[in-house]
Amino acid sequence: MTWKKNLFSYFVWFVYALAVGLGMACVGSVVCDYADIPFYVGIALGIAWVFLVGGAVFLLHRRRASGGRTQRESAMGTVAEAAIVVIVLAAGLVLRVYGIDGAGEKAAYFQAASVMSGQEIPQVVQGSVYLYLQLLHVVFYFLGNKLMAGVWLQILLQFTAVLLLYFAVRCFAGRAGSMIFLCFCMFSSFMVEEALNLSPEMLYLVIWSGVLLWLVTATGRRFRVPEYFFTGLLVEVRCYLDVEGNFLVFAAGSVLFCRRDEEEQRGRMVQAGFLCVLGFLLGFLSCVLADAVCSGKTFVGVLGAWMTLYRPERFSVPLATGEAQFPAEFILLLCLLVFGVFGFWRDRENDRMKGWVAGLCAMALLSCFGCFTALMPVGVYLFLLMLALAALGVDECFRRIEPVREEDAEPEEQGTEELVFVRLPEVPRRREPPPAPGMIENPLPLPKRHVSRVLDYDIKSVDSSVYDLETDDNDDFDL
Repeated sequence: MTWKKNLFSYFVWFVYALAVGLGMACVGSVVCDYADIPFYVGIALGIAWVFLVGGAVFLLHRRRASGGRTQRESAMGTVAEAAIVVIVLAAGLVLRVYGIDGAGEKAAYFQAASVMSGQEIPQVVQGSVYLYLQLLHVVFYFLGNKLMAGVWLQILLQFTAVLLLYFAVRCFAGRAGSMIFLCFCMFSSFMVEEALNLSPEMLYLVIWSGVLLWLVTATGRRFRVPEYFFTGLLVEVRCYLDVEGNFLVFAAGSVLFCRRDEEEQRGRMVQAGFLCVLGFLLGFLSCVLADAVCSGKTFVGVLGAWMTLYRPERFSVPLATGEAQFPAEFILLLCLLVFGVFGFWRDRENDRMKGWVAGLCAMALLSCFGCFTALMPVGVYLFLLMLALAALGVDECFRRIEPVREEDAEPEEQGTEELVFVRLPEVPRRREPPPAPGMIENPLPLPKRHVSRVLDYDIKSVDSSVYDLETDDNDDFDL
């Protein structure tokens, strides 16, 4: 996704740079306390890393890439990428199998979804939790009430979601950025722990990732008018299931307003936005109505319960330093986020980070107002969005700069180039015949075509015919 760089882009960059700086300061203080070193040493190391990244990006920006990749190199790169993906997924699976002995500490969902006589699945307001209980109940119905069956379901759901996100990140962050994203998802202790606990986060993450992948791939083609209505409907269903789907609203808006090869008219954009909002509203009303019919409650009751569940509370900033035994992955993530601070300045016209930073800030703001529930915390989604931003920042700094072709270059100003006049040989032109004068239709009747006649009757001859006529001597007819 690419947007036109404007004044709002610079404001978003300032917010992003400020957040990265504050994050490095917080993590640096934790590391300094854990390592028992002075605080100014951590600050000096952070400043040194920022200058190192800035210098590297500046040198890469000065360097101009020459030539492109051949078809053979591209095919070999694809094969190597597929092999690395398989190896990373296998290593991530080994890590989860290694820690599966301590899985299932949060077994409340196991008891709620177990198949027992006379036990029904409790009706909950939160749609994502209810769907997860139904899925877990179906798994226990076929495989038995086994905790490991639920854990393997969690691992399968997480791997599915990570693969969907990998392809989504690859669409806008390139091959290197998607590899960074995949390695963090597979080797991060935070993601390993989430895969071994029964919770509805992984099921909703699969749905969330699928919609995000569809929206990201939609930016490469021209949307038809009915697809805008379907986009609003699809996004609203995810938002009704849980408030984490609000980020998809920013992704859908990015599809509408991102820069394309063929610029759409303003009237078409207004029409598309109207259809998207209409689909969003109709989807919300349909979800509330379907929930009311399935639960046997009134429409107003379901709507009130949903609004009470996600009602904003008093603003508060959730500060947490995290566990000191796993500081390496968070330090590495913040170091990668620094690349986005400098990668923003490489392209003077296009901005590829504005939509993602705005969506991440919106999610953080909703977290400060307490809109997320305890059953579906926002930590996984914030972590994944920061990973996507880090991958995008690295790709923005190291992506190949295509040389400007002569036919695409802008004409130079008058007086800066030498004018050369060349006399071309004259080519004789063929004279075209003058157009015929206009004729009027002949009003007189045309002569009829001669029709030959055939005599079909007999001619009787008289033998006594006399051909000599006698004339008088006084007849002067021959004079």
